[in-house]
Amino acid sequence: MNRSALALALGASMLACSCARQGERAVESAAPAGAQSGAPEPMLATGDDGMELHWWLAEDTEGRVGAALSRLKDADWSPEAQSSSAFEDSGLRCLRVPAEAFGRLEESVPPTRTRRREWLGWFAQWTEVFRGRRSGGPVPLLVEGGRRRFDPGTLRLIARAWLAPGVEVHSDPRVRLELAVQLLDDPAPISETIFVSPQARSVLEEGHIFPRTALRLTLEQGFAYVITSEVPGVAWRPAQEEPREDTEDPEQAPPETFDMFGPPASSARTVGEAMLSASSDETGSTDLKVVLVFIPRVPDRFQILP
Repeated sequence: MNRSALALALGASMLACSCARQGERAVESAAPAGAQSGAPEPMLATGDDGMELHWWLAEDTEGRVGAALSRLKDADWSPEAQSSSAFEDSGLRCLRVPAEAFGRLEESVPPTRTRRREWLGWFAQWTEVFRGRRSGGPVPLLVEGGRRRFDPGTLRLIARAWLAPGVEVHSDPRVRLELAVQLLDDPAPISETIFVSPQARSVLEEGHIFPRTALRLTLEQGFAYVITSEVPGVAWRPAQEEPREDTEDPEQAPPETFDMFGPPASSARTVGEAMLSASSDETGSTDLKVVLVFIPRVPDRFQILP
């Protein structure tokens, strides 16, 4: 199976889940037309005060994603040490790149057919920002160094983000972002009773939250914050040469040979890997990885109204 057809299958699955839970968010999704240069422009004319999320599927053959991020990342920044260690043990990585390097990031790990951009704004309540792959059931997950089984569900990233005043009186405002991974419960069977009372549940009550995936960040304007997956303990190193240019024309790709993306591999994986990646053993072709990029848009002035 060719990689474009495979990526379309996986991307369509994730995109369908994402579209199903969209309310009034501004969303753009389309086959990528090529990497842009420099920092991305706000997707809204009024998009200078809120959080913007980009995500896409990228080929990860021979650790291509990690090599590119290692080359572009801000080496002077890292999340809080204790939470970052637990985050990485859960198969997740967080780093930041200068906003003007966003175009180079796309060139190094170009979107494979699927690319999505959302305007999230500020949201103080926990909210689903990305829905990944199904998990649980007979396949265990690696949690805190041990194998654990969970009821079937869908792994998703939940978050909340808000703007806070700076430490000093006239200092720039700060952006707070909190993240966690949750295993969303499968929908309950539809009751045969015609009239039932609605069940209003908060996001935090909709499934098991993995505490070691919780991450609290303070974001700065002028940077893009990247979340992706990686096997714990793997050291990222820059590639010896620039990634080759993908010359395959998506419109001329051979027809799909099967229309279903396979279930996670039978061997246990961490929460982050299970949510954001697929190995060549599963796809029969190439390794794939989701790249999520949070871009804070901070206004020039911030004040607390009486």
